[in-house]
Amino acid sequence: MNETFTIIDGRGVLSTERRLPQPVEAVWRVLTETESLDEWFPAHVEAEPAVDGAITFVFPGEEGPPLTGRVTAYEQPHRFAYTWGDDHLEWTAEPDGGGTRLTLKHTFDDIAGAASFAAGWETCLDAAAQVLDGVGVVVDAGASAAAHERFVELFGLDEGTIERDGEQWRVRFERQLRAGLEELWEHLGGPGFADAGGEVPEGFTVAGFPPGPVSAVEAPFFLTYHWLSADGEPAGDVRLEFAPGPGGARLLLTHTGTGERAEAALAAWHDRIAELGAEAAALSK
Repeated sequence: MNETFTIIDGRGVLSTERRLPQPVEAVWRVLTETESLDEWFPAHVEAEPAVDGAITFVFPGEEGPPLTGRVTAYEQPHRFAYTWGDDHLEWTAEPDGGGTRLTLKHTFDDIAGAASFAAGWETCLDAAAQVLDGVGVVVDAGASAAAHERFVELFGLDEGTIERDGEQWRVRFERQLRAGLEELWEHLGGPGFADAGGEVPEGFTVAGFPPGPVSAVEAPFFLTYHWLSADGEPAGDVRLEFAPGPGGARLLLTHTGTGERAEAALAAWHDRIAELGAEAAALSK
């Protein structure tokens, strides 16, 4: 696998390349035939094999209408591209010695989800390679979770930002995590914890910024508290928000304050969220 991630005109572009020992024609069948796609693709796919043809995606266990798209390229046996909701996928298969060089270009809006997409496609392409080899598909959930954390670091998705307005500052992180909402919430604070006015569980805090009592909370979606200065007075706010994301929970962390402590807050939360990413990956195995 060879993955790159860039942002072009505000959209994420993930490219991944894999060499397969089978000829292009065999790879093309795995990319385009519904029966083969059912063995490795994350959804059941039905497509009209022509440019502007309709394509539908039905995800196992999900209710409601299928996701739809349009075929944007169909050049047998080398290029197959289509929209997938608001995303765009482009598959290219080219001869490479006696085998095939397969390239996927995935374009999407959800920048913070890039690591999840990369890890997901790595798992899918492992499965597609097994289909081509004629062996049973085996998915390694632990390897996928580890790959997610590797891609977070590789793509720089673990970096936060500091926004300033005079003396006021705000640290912000957006991070995709592998564990589900309820599972992650319980891991951070235990079942049934946290009423407004109560003590903030340690999992929601960082060293150097002691918490006051919980200001507001709605499990498993958000928790807010003031952090305290050296003299015990409120010095700013910390808010952790959680929402569903690709492959688990999405964390949005904001930490506000005044004066000279923005860089310290950025560094503290960088380390804590890296720890939380590893903890969430372990929970998902």
